[in-house]
Amino acid sequence: MSSLFRRISAREEGFTLLELVVVTTLLMIVITAILTGFEVVQKASVRESSRSEETDTVRLAMEQITKEVRQATDVRAGSSASFLDIDTYLNGNAIHVSYTASGTTLTRTANGVTLTLLQRLTTTSLFSYDPSVTDPSVVTITLQTNPQYFKTDSTVITLTSEIKLRNGGSDA
Repeated sequence: MSSLFRRISAREEGFTLLELVVVTTLLMIVITAILTGFEVVQKASVRESSRSEETDTVRLAMEQITKEVRQATDVRAGSSASFLDIDTYLNGNAIHVSYTASGTTLTRTANGVTLTLLQRLTTTSLFSYDPSVTDPSVVTITLQTNPQYFKTDSTVITLTSEIKLRNGGSDA
């Protein structure tokens, strides 16, 4: 009878508890490494998406400002590095437009309506005038913003445009 018992127990195959614990531990380490990799890729994707969105927003604001400044007939007195006050044309109609950089926000005011163009500005010194603020022929605009997410990220989106006034300025 004891030889029958030995044959039955000798034929049994399987894993010991120690082997199962070791395999489970190694599997958990591998899964943790894979999930950590996914998290890093996901955060990088969100960061790049935020940078891309902010770049698009800055580009659209720059296009609008550039178009209006290029068509300006007059840069009004009182314009400064953080305030641009112009008479320009919009769809063929004369209009008074002002841009104000205050705090971290750039606003546009036209016909008594104020709209926010940009947020998260890193500086309010956006406008420079050549040869002078009183009679410029060229207005240079530099927009600098931070992406919306990842405030610890040191990325600054910067766009600069040098605009020659077509309808005004010292060369007109």
